Amino acid sequence: MKKFIISIEAVDGKQHEFEIEYKKTVTVAAIENSIQAREARFFRFGDRMVNLDNVFSLVVKEKKD
Repeated sequence: MKKFIISIEAVDGKQHEFEIEYKKTVTVAAIENSIQAREARFFRFGDRMVNLDNVFSLVVKEKKD
């Protein structure tokens, strides 16, 4: 499994950061593309639901061990 760090800045200025795991074949670009292609308002990261209407910026980074 690969670990990724998701950093979100909400429209109200609050910062959120959490870690998720995906299978080894997943890339940062694949995660970003799946978020951008969504028409739904919500996106699931593991056990977290993110309301994309409240997101000002979202950054995905691979966590290096």
